[in-house]
Amino acid sequence: MKKLSVVFLASGPFALPALHHVLGRADGELLVVSQPDRPAGRGKSERATAAAESVASKTELVKSPNVNAPAFIEGLRTRRFDLMLVCDFGQILKPALFELPPLGCFNLHGSILPAYRGAAPIQRALLAGELRTGVTLLRVNERCDAGPIVSTIETDIGPAENYGDLHGRLSDLAVRLLAPFLDQCVAGKLPPEHPQDESRATMAPKIKKEELHLDFSRPAAEIDRRVRAFAPKPGAYAMWKGRRFKILKAELERPPAPPPASGAPGRIEVAPDRRSLRVACAGKTCLRLMDLQPEGGRVQAAAEFVNGHPDLPGAVWV
Repeated sequence: MKKLSVVFLASGPFALPALHHVLGRADGELLVVSQPDRPAGRGKSERATAAAESVASKTELVKSPNVNAPAFIEGLRTRRFDLMLVCDFGQILKPALFELPPLGCFNLHGSILPAYRGAAPIQRALLAGELRTGVTLLRVNERCDAGPIVSTIETDIGPAENYGDLHGRLSDLAVRLLAPFLDQCVAGKLPPEHPQDESRATMAPKIKKEELHLDFSRPAAEIDRRVRAFAPKPGAYAMWKGRRFKILKAELERPPAPPPASGAPGRIEVAPDRRSLRVACAGKTCLRLMDLQPEGGRVQAAAEFVNGHPDLPGAVWV
């Protein structure tokens, strides 16, 4: 196969490196399909998806609220695309769609499948304290992220790595799976696939709003994982004086030191160097808060935050 025509279903930022790799290959025709514009930001003005913004005017782009609609599928059928790719798209595909291309439909997923199938694999891996994660290229079938695997790439998770850091690294790693796969497609030789081990399957459901609220009655290590899993966005938070304060960076004390005087969960004290806040957690553990964002305000380093809140020592955050 000398030319490879591809339809790429992509919406979110995780798809961007892979999308730009396909765009730069010039193997053949490329159609990008993305979710419609949605209200975003404080003003709730309509905004295109990250993928749509990234490829606008660079290739053919279609925004579809329902890619499973018969009219949409029929439009693709007449185009006779060879291959369909999916990454961070946001809609569930039905067989009438993903069985269209003769080479098949393949998804790039941010975990080592069969672990963490679903909408939030990166955040769920961080919350669970996993030491390794990766990206999987798999054939799409009727079940969520359960199709046969083409290839996987793995990487360590750094002890201080947050969601934003890991998301960026994994999206770049996805290209290392996609590039050789596309080479094989162009050569007309699809790589072998192997089924997933269902006994090892776990799910990564979408993050709920209530999961962002920090509970200082939990151990410091668990709270640190939660801060990292939700940083920089949407941001884990605690409440003080009826206001929400996002905690965007925290550190475990090494070696562990005694918690603030009373030891009550959520009790705050200013560290001696005034560069962090120490908050008491369960099991006589303590977490240092480094970067915070008051509700409606900007991100502040702890030192700046302390200077603006002289009533912090002894306060209890909930």
